[in-house]
Amino acid sequence: MALDGIDDERLRREVNARDDDPLLDECVSVTRHLLLELVAGVAEDVPDEIFYAAHLAAAVDMFNRRKAPNGVLMQQFGAGDAAPLRLSNDPLRGARALLEPWVLPGFA
Repeated sequence: MALDGIDDERLRREVNARDDDPLLDECVSVTRHLLLELVAGVAEDVPDEIFYAAHLAAAVDMFNRRKAPNGVLMQQFGAGDAAPLRLSNDPLRGARALLEPWVLPGFA
């Protein structure tokens, strides 16, 4: 498993961030570190595409937490429509679901 990082440009599009947003780089770095700890010992078994998707999901969640007072993010939909979206307290929640077959013993 290569454990390659996520594409910065794709992440910027996902979260609608500016090119010079230092928080984005921090989210990528922190989530990569957390995910490497999560898959320690089984990293070579996790497909690159799964690790990439987990890394992207975790980085997006962590970045969006900054815009979510009390864990609620107002998600914009087109022409002025918005809906509240509750964020998990665990920024790795989405990543854990993707990595579950490799991380949990006896799963699958």
